[in-house]
Amino acid sequence: MWIGRGMAVAALVAGVAAGAGACEGNEEREDARVFTAEDEAIEVEAGESFTVRLAENPTTGYEWAIVSPTPDPAVITVVEERYEADEGAAEAPGRGGTKYLVFRAEDAGTTDLRLVERREGDDRAAEELTFDVTVG
Repeated sequence: MWIGRGMAVAALVAGVAAGAGACEGNEEREDARVFTAEDEAIEVEAGESFTVRLAENPTTGYEWAIVSPTPDPAVITVVEERYEADEGAAEAPGRGGTKYLVFRAEDAGTTDLRLVERREGDDRAAEELTFDVTVG
C-alpha cells in the first residue's frame, strides 16, 4: 500500500514535534548524517538526526514516498520532507532536483525504511529502496 505525502506526515506527526530542531530553515544541519540511494544500511545513535537525499523530478509525475510497512516510530520518526529544484533549473521545464527526507532517531532498535518512486495512484514503482536502519 502506498502512503501519500499527507498520510505519511499525519501518521508520524508526533515525530515532527519531537524533532523540530533537526533542521534550520531549508538546509541540512552540518552535523546531520546524510544517506543516499547507494547506501543500504543506516546506523545512527538515539537522538541523532539524519537525512536521506534522493534525486527526484516531480515534473514527470514521479515522486519518492514512504510506503508500508512504515518505519517503527519508536525507532525513527519523520521530521521533514521537502523538494529543492536544482540550481539554475528553477524555471526550466522538466527540471530535476533533490528530495530530502529528514528523520530523528528516537530509541535503540532496528526498523526498515521503505521508499518508492512512482506516480501518485500508480501501483507500479519506477524505483524501490529499502534501508536497514539501526539506532544504537
